[in-house]
Amino acid sequence: MKDAPGTRDYDWWLLAILAAICALGVVEIYSATHGSSLAGMHMKQVRWLVIGFVLMFALSRLDYHLILDQAPLLYLVGLAALVAVLLFGHTHFGAKRWIPIPVLGELVQVSEMVKLIYNHCAGTLLRGSALRSA
Repeated sequence: MKDAPGTRDYDWWLLAILAAICALGVVEIYSATHGSSLAGMHMKQVRWLVIGFVLMFALSRLDYHLILDQAPLLYLVGLAALVAVLLFGHTHFGAKRWIPIPVLGELVQVSEMVKLIYNHCAGTLLRGSALRSA
């Protein structure tokens, strides 16, 4: 098994471009909401960006083979999350698709995370069938 990547293994130019795009998004949200009842929404975006960057760097330190081996469990977690939306979800804009996260005090759209999980599971399934047919 390979060692976890060091800071030299990151593509710093790509991360700088990503940070610039995120900063531009925060500026656009600020300029669109600063004189309205939605003032301060840019700080909510900054909070989610920080959470996303921390998770991105934390997950980049993991060996991806550990995640590949957990595909069946991730599939069940995704299915349970979708059932939780049916049971405990909040309706916004005419659709029931949000779950409250008490620790963050925010609502999360579970279906977006489940899309990533199911794509991962499909890739793992296809990889397994390709290995069997070879």
